[in-house]
Amino acid sequence: MSIRYILSGILALVVTFVVGVNLSNEITDKTLYLLFWFMYLITIMTIIAIGMTIVFYFVLKDKKGPRGSRGDSGDSGDSGEVGKCTEGCRNQICYKKTIKTINSEVNILAGNPDKEIIVKNVYIRNKVKQICASDEFAQLVPYRGPNDLIKYISVVWKEWIGLIYKAGGRAYFESLGAENDFEWVGDNPFDEIKKYDVFYWGLGENYHPEIIKKCTKAREGHNLPKGVQKGHPSLNKDSKSGESVNIGRGWQKSGKMADKYSIIRYLNLVPETELLEKDTQRRYYAKTADTSEPNSYTIQEYDPVTKDFGLCMESTVESGETITKSSECDPNNKGQLWKLELNGNKTKETKIISENTNNYLGEDNGVFKMV
Repeated sequence: MSIRYILSGILALVVTFVVGVNLSNEITDKTLYLLFWFMYLITIMTIIAIGMTIVFYFVLKDKKGPRGSRGDSGDSGDSGEVGKCTEGCRNQICYKKTIKTINSEVNILAGNPDKEIIVKNVYIRNKVKQICASDEFAQLVPYRGPNDLIKYISVVWKEWIGLIYKAGGRAYFESLGAENDFEWVGDNPFDEIKKYDVFYWGLGENYHPEIIKKCTKAREGHNLPKGVQKGHPSLNKDSKSGESVNIGRGWQKSGKMADKYSIIRYLNLVPETELLEKDTQRRYYAKTADTSEPNSYTIQEYDPVTKDFGLCMESTVESGETITKSSECDPNNKGQLWKLELNGNKTKETKIISENTNNYLGEDNGVFKMV
């Protein structure tokens, strides 16, 4: 304690004593005199205590004591109800993820400006909401689950955004313009967009184009959901293959244009499944990868020791040579992403091709059987 505080304390005591003496000068009765000094000292001590309490409060209020050892765990609480994602919940997830994809794609096409572009176009936002809340979306969810269907919708929207940006630039996305209320550069991109069957989801039968030919099955073993939107405007023939395609309200059946415009390309994707290489009998598991591309998987190798699927297959190019190996699964490793390619018309057989190197997994472009 510094001398200054000691001197201040002594001075305060002297002042207090002098004040007390002055106040008690006229008291002649000894009993009252002692009672005065008793009460006087208690009053002074009370005032000092109040002052010290105030000082201590401001000194200690922001200080924390040392952390002690962790105590025993308490009793577990009662289990809550199992969470369920209702139809409305899935619709909201679909809407938010699709809008996020659209915003990201517009910013990429605009060169990622410093100030992020937020899509304000009411027509686009309402279109996304209409698709995600449609009966068609609800009916197709059971085929591969909501996550893969949302990925497919996001992929389609990325294609649409590319067409719209090419004809309207970023100005369209920052305006309120609809498909016909905008000065396009060249052709109206919605002429191409309306060829996709997804465009008509949620519009109802009265808005669907005319049926030219109807396909009753998406592929072997998959009956089409009742009431699902059935198509898009006429294209007559696949310009590349020359084959007739099922359009209008009917599902597209064959040809590359069918794959481009129809939900069939989503339905033809292989679900998560165990795969058995026909020649070597090696076992793998195809797991849907968390990317915007619906046909994107990680391929996990079977471990006979743990009797489970663990390491992920990876394809890379090292010193000009393609190397395929198994390594720890890493969601950010592009070398671990694969596509599944159905083996001709056999819906129970597939080939596995690397997204990174375009090389097939397995010996002699191995064929895998879905278990």
